Amino acid sequence: MVRQNVLWLQDLINQLLEFRKTETQNRKLSVTRGNIAALVKEVGLKYRELQIKR
Repeated sequence: MVRQNVLWLQDLINQLLEFRKTETQNRKLSVTRGNIAALVKEVGLKYRELQIKR
């Protein structure tokens, strides 16, 4: 579970770095549609699972 969360966090960091590059190097931003509510719920559930195991 820790490995999965690390990989997920690494993906988010990479996305943020790519976004930052668009601001500093005039790169084109690639935007995709997603379900933000589902993403927030998924993140919340992961932290709830961690809290319960403590």
